[in-house]
Amino acid sequence: MVVSSILRQSSRLFHPVKHLWLRAIPKAAISAAVGSESINSTAERNCYSIEIGLTERGLEDIGDMTTLNASVLEQASVPLDHELLRVEWEGHSITGADELYHTVWTTITETTSIYSPVRGVVEDFSNNIPIIYD
Repeated sequence: MVVSSILRQSSRLFHPVKHLWLRAIPKAAISAAVGSESINSTAERNCYSIEIGLTERGLEDIGDMTTLNASVLEQASVPLDHELLRVEWEGHSITGADELYHTVWTTITETTSIYSPVRGVVEDFSNNIPIIYD
């Protein structure tokens, strides 16, 4: 199957519309890396850990992140396109300019949601980022 061969490469896949990247890591590779024994190797070959992140363009569109709010708890089952995180951010936008090229800026404060590109179970969020659980 084409999908499983793409996932086995462990390279980043990009979603150009949502400005996300994801990387699939086979569960068997994770088990081998931490030295745990395989309980069901057939099941593990068909299971993947999916890492999700924003592309450079996605980060540029958001602005300066101020808060990450988790919409789901760790170990929760999520369907496809379920909200995972709400990113609160701030940025600046040009609202006008005069004939002498004086620029008028406004500060923008908004929230952007990150949705699950696949269905599955949220194992954990990055330990490097403080996340607020609602």
